[in-house]
Amino acid sequence: MSISLGPTLQGAPRWAEPVARAGYATKGVIYTLLGALSCMAALGLGGKTSGSRGAVSTIGQQPFGSVLLWLVCAGMSCYVVWKLTQAIADPEDRGAGWTALGQRLFLACSGVGYSFLAFFAGKAALGAPGGGDDGSTQKAISAQLLQAPFGRWALALVGVAVIGVGLRQFMRAYQAGFMDRTRTMSAAQRKGLRVSGRIGLSARGVVFGLIGAFFVQAAVTADPDKAEGLSGVLDELARTSYGAALLGSVAAGLCVFGLFSLARGYFFAIKQR
Repeated sequence: MSISLGPTLQGAPRWAEPVARAGYATKGVIYTLLGALSCMAALGLGGKTSGSRGAVSTIGQQPFGSVLLWLVCAGMSCYVVWKLTQAIADPEDRGAGWTALGQRLFLACSGVGYSFLAFFAGKAALGAPGGGDDGSTQKAISAQLLQAPFGRWALALVGVAVIGVGLRQFMRAYQAGFMDRTRTMSAAQRKGLRVSGRIGLSARGVVFGLIGAFFVQAAVTADPDKAEGLSGVLDELARTSYGAALLGSVAAGLCVFGLFSLARGYFFAIKQR
């Protein structure tokens, strides 16, 4: 069950591969920056704990910030298009079984989620108010769910789902399936990509697991302020015992994930059928 979107290259539209590369590279820039800022905060070198929106806002504060923000908006839009292409056109031939459909649904949800970041970057480029950081978005979603019938159960399910996303990151790190979608590399390059991918995805697994746990806590306590996004999770790590070490470790892992995404954008190739 796949939909043709035009002339194909290795089972996908010809434009899909460069679009995917641009998307992965842009995602890499954002994660490298937010990881680096959080590492600096952990080491007392300035910086700040930051989510993806915070990283985008930091980009906008640089010289030629408006131009950079438009590039981020375009790059994240490419990433959204690629995720939706994976979900709808199935260029990697996942199939139409229940497991494959679940994977494709997850890809579609990922694309929709990152579309908000692309929109945020576009608004910032136009000088419009950003609409809050990652944490305020989580709290707003939690507050709306808690007002709905069976809202606490719905919020708890959201938390469990996010924890599931975190577990999936660990599975992806272990399986290293991302190595199947690369062009020819040297042995050293393959090892570097594999190791960085495993470290980065594991760090993301920790973060998603904690975000999901905070959603569950918000549901149990019926308090939307308990819900946290990425920046809130990093703040909470910093406030724990050994906070600097914990924050630095996770932030370094996110920085590695950003570098992995940059490398993935460079080496990416659509899997041949």
